[in-house]
Amino acid sequence: MRGCGLSDTAHAPRNDTKALAQYSIRAHCLDLALLAQQLVPVSTRKYHKLVWIGHDWGSFIVFRMPLHHPQLVDAAGSLCVPYSPPHTHFYPTRDLEKLLPHFAYQVVFDEHNVELAMDANVERALTLFFQGHTGHLDLSILSKVFLPGADSAKLHPPLESLVSGCVLRTDAKVWDYYVRMFKRTGFHGGICGYRVRKINFDDDTHRIQPVFVFPGLNLRRDRPFTGEDTRIGKRQAAWEKYALGQTNSALGMWATAAPPLSDVFPYLMQKLHEQGVEYLRAPYSSWGQLTYMVNHPMQLVHAVYAGSDLLMFDVDRVITGIDQDRNSFTWVDKNQVAAKIGLSKDQFLDCCILAGFDWINTYKPLTNDPSVPFNWVMLTELFRHVHTGVNLIHNIGDQRDKPSYLEQYSRVRCAIKHHLVLTTNGTVEPLNKPQAPSDLHDVFGPRLPDRVYWALTQCLVSPPLLQPVLTGTVPEFSPMCNGETIEYQNMLASLLRVRAWTADVVNKDLPPALRGRRMAAVYWNQPSVEHPIVPDATASSLRWCVDKLPGLEAGTKIDFVACLRAVAQATPEQVAATVGPTPANMTPTQVLADVHCRILELCGYLDSSHRPTASGRAYLVSATRPHDVRGAGTTFHDDLFVAAEMLRLGVFHDQPYSKAYHADPITDAQVRAHVLLLCRVACCLEPACKPQPWQGALNRDLLVCASFMKLTTRTLRTLAESLALHTASGDLASLSLGLPFACIKGGAGAKSAAMGVLVREFLVAVAQGTEPARAQTLAGHKCASVADVAHELDRFRAFLDSVVSLVKHLQRAGLLPDPIAHQFEAAAAWVAPVWRGAAPAPAGGAAAAERAVPVVAESANVAVASEPVAQAPVSAPAPVAAPPAFSPAKAVPVPVLTPTAAPVAVPAPIPAAMPHPGMPTGPVPVPVGVPHGQYMGGPRKGAGRGGRKGRK
Repeated sequence: MRGCGLSDTAHAPRNDTKALAQYSIRAHCLDLALLAQQLVPVSTRKYHKLVWIGHDWGSFIVFRMPLHHPQLVDAAGSLCVPYSPPHTHFYPTRDLEKLLPHFAYQVVFDEHNVELAMDANVERALTLFFQGHTGHLDLSILSKVFLPGADSAKLHPPLESLVSGCVLRTDAKVWDYYVRMFKRTGFHGGICGYRVRKINFDDDTHRIQPVFVFPGLNLRRDRPFTGEDTRIGKRQAAWEKYALGQTNSALGMWATAAPPLSDVFPYLMQKLHEQGVEYLRAPYSSWGQLTYMVNHPMQLVHAVYAGSDLLMFDVDRVITGIDQDRNSFTWVDKNQVAAKIGLSKDQFLDCCILAGFDWINTYKPLTNDPSVPFNWVMLTELFRHVHTGVNLIHNIGDQRDKPSYLEQYSRVRCAIKHHLVLTTNGTVEPLNKPQAPSDLHDVFGPRLPDRVYWALTQCLVSPPLLQPVLTGTVPEFSPMCNGETIEYQNMLASLLRVRAWTADVVNKDLPPALRGRRMAAVYWNQPSVEHPIVPDATASSLRWCVDKLPGLEAGTKIDFVACLRAVAQATPEQVAATVGPTPANMTPTQVLADVHCRILELCGYLDSSHRPTASGRAYLVSATRPHDVRGAGTTFHDDLFVAAEMLRLGVFHDQPYSKAYHADPITDAQVRAHVLLLCRVACCLEPACKPQPWQGALNRDLLVCASFMKLTTRTLRTLAESLALHTASGDLASLSLGLPFACIKGGAGAKSAAMGVLVREFLVAVAQGTEPARAQTLAGHKCASVADVAHELDRFRAFLDSVVSLVKHLQRAGLLPDPIAHQFEAAAAWVAPVWRGAAPAPAGGAAAAERAVPVVAESANVAVASEPVAQAPVSAPAPVAAPPAFSPAKAVPVPVLTPTAAPVAVPAPIPAAMPHPGMPTGPVPVPVGVPHGQYMGGPRKGAGRGGRKGRK
């Protein structure tokens, strides 16, 4: 039962509604209902009476069993505690103490985390609990013993005198049993019963507990991009209308060409988790899972709110609309619909399949004339003559198309009748199992292990990780910017190595029959070309034993900085102990630390001996750099990691990409370059927005930069899921939210260019001579959806300081070309006076002219060095001083790289030794005349062929 709980307070802190809900009376009732289902199967229910008897806390539970599971209750009784109906008014614990002073101890349990102190001295806690009742029983004595700073020496009567009054100590065996049990479980579970009073009240009064079911693996196994992707043309047309000022029309076209809704699911899951709302992911379709839940004998759910497509399944009623303003809803009754059109349930299902939906196209003879819309009445009239869908296919249509469509029709019908769902036993089984065929693998693909299905349903892993195992292809759909730049194509190629690591790691959790399946990436712009993904054992061969690493105790927030700091501060002996086999049954904290440490090593921030590399030291010093910005979103650990990856992949510089879309209103070329670089850096952040659709300016050039970040973080997120799948156990749903890149804050969960647009509107106004305060106001008007413009600009200022610090440390270690570092320094120096409310520094000067060297594309990429040339100490990082403002007395014109011809792709040879992701393993086209791959960099000056001196 959940009442025993865990002694770790990090498992369910007082402010974690979802975790505390596991200890509510409703959760206890569900546990007992599951137990009753095992003791009294549904088939024998009519022969048994279920009578529930409770005592003390158990009385409250059994009296709520008829409320939550009436079908399992024939009678209920209680000892010592009278029945109490649901209250109409909630009394906080403090108010309850005033009415009933002897409940003062409940205030201690409700408001203070005393269980750690109680777990540390179980004997003392039990001695206080089990005192004989002599007069007034004052359990508020707990606050004098277990609260921080309490002095038990001042206790009256003395604590030692209470030992003789403990009723448990009268029997040595009983005392020993209680001590052993509470040392095993701790007091956390029982104490949580006092912290869920508000949750219990809400359950009693509202009685509506929503459960969200997200879709899982896709049934369709068509080769991707066999049809035309109309979204690309719609986006292009929308941008053209936006350029003409037709914003509303453009927004309408973008809405029809939006990215998949699955991109938003992590964001929704995080919000549901924060609100304590239950959710799960179905193994395959959410329709099948909802069907199982609504038809279950235990009534897991009582009603379903979904689209009308759910009526194809064995669901009689579906809520199709909810009107929050009128407190009403609308629903559809399938029996009434079928009776009205004169069809049976099976005929209704056949009609729906032939009409077409997400899983199957409409039967072609029903839509031969494109000018005539699909006619549902005509289809139902046909069924009155042919009676079944198979007969209709045989009698109507081209003979050449019938076999293939009949096979699709049969597969879809079988998938609806016998959909694979997660059962209450934790296994994945088909609906109507006794009648299910034995070849369901032909419909759903190869069966995955139950452990993998469980991780999928608990949202630890997502369908993009497992779908390629079933289909053999990794489809890459066009981004919102349409992916027309050469840089985006190069990034796709460079990230193939990360996908190879992911494929190898996930294969470890698959049966032998699935491990050798061929896998390839297919891109939207080259649908006929396959890019093989050959599993690479680099990631799975890493040896990490994080339980030997100090500083990562339970309750610690695990991220890249926490892991790097723990490694950097550990002694050589402690670090050496982390090189070893991965232990079994790791705690959630250890699992998260294991995943983060492996990614850090794969990305080159840790070496094979688990010591920070030059890149790791640069990232750690910059991420922990102090700043004066407070409030939400002022810790830039993950954002700075993304910036470091963008530097590594060579897309952070101040020159246009291979294709530019917008004309810039800034006339000064050097200022234009500064603003462009600063806006790209700003895209790493996401602003806090108002709960409304985006209202403000748009910029396609910055959307290209945001697409780079989305592609990179999504690929690394899939790698993190594969690593967690291999080691995770316990509460997988909570664990998934702790993985890196679990959810992008802001942007409705999808990476956006909103912060870049806001910073651009601000900097363009400043560059045109507007005072910073006035420019901030103008930026707020042009980006009306941003909640707090001043705070977001302050966040960007602090983040820019961290990025410049990272750039300087990388340059100092010889890991970043000087031209790129000089661009960042010049841009930061130009904008520095703006943060003080002054005009920007002149974009010139001898020093600026020397530093702001135009970036020239190199012909070859080189691996990042693993040893630093110079480093800053980690234990006491010295603040990096900002570059001085440029002197207007030394202003000189700065040359700007302007391609005179269209970019031409040339192959660039890549060295074999490349320890970092994002570095290709073969020739990658690099455009001539545009800066690309400077972090991966070509040979330095005078390095021979491919260097600047060896190239015309």
